[in-house]
Amino acid sequence: MKNLSFLFEKKYVSIKNVLMILPLMIVFSSLSCSKDEDDNQPPAAIVYNEENPLDKYHNLAGFTTTSNFVNSGNYEFGLTFSPNVKGKINALVVKLPDLNPNLKITIWDFDTKTVLRTEMVNVATANTVVVKSIPEMMLEKDKNMLLR
Repeated sequence: MKNLSFLFEKKYVSIKNVLMILPLMIVFSSLSCSKDEDDNQPPAAIVYNEENPLDKYHNLAGFTTTSNFVNSGNYEFGLTFSPNVKGKINALVVKLPDLNPNLKITIWDFDTKTVLRTEMVNVATANTVVVKSIPEMMLEKDKNMLLR
């Protein structure tokens, strides 16, 4: 207590004054605190628009140009992609220059080389967009995928 005695030597600092100010400080601090009512609600989810990159892909890949294939036949093409955000695939969109009643589309995990899903699509008319709804498949951000 000897070290703290200098606090009580002054006339304006006394235990009586401290005890009078203390309740005022407690009341003021309790009234100044407020709780936001929005704390209980989760943040709003970000909703991204559904995308169909097929037309842009056709133009950039050169599939819109026509060639005269002498020995035309069946060809297999693959498309790798990596989602920018966590999302889902709920449809497959196909546009072929020829009809194919049994087009097989397989979705692969590119890194582990495992098949995630295989769907059959009936392309009954050439050069038309065919959309096949599928059970939704969740996609992880930045995960390498392959459509084949």
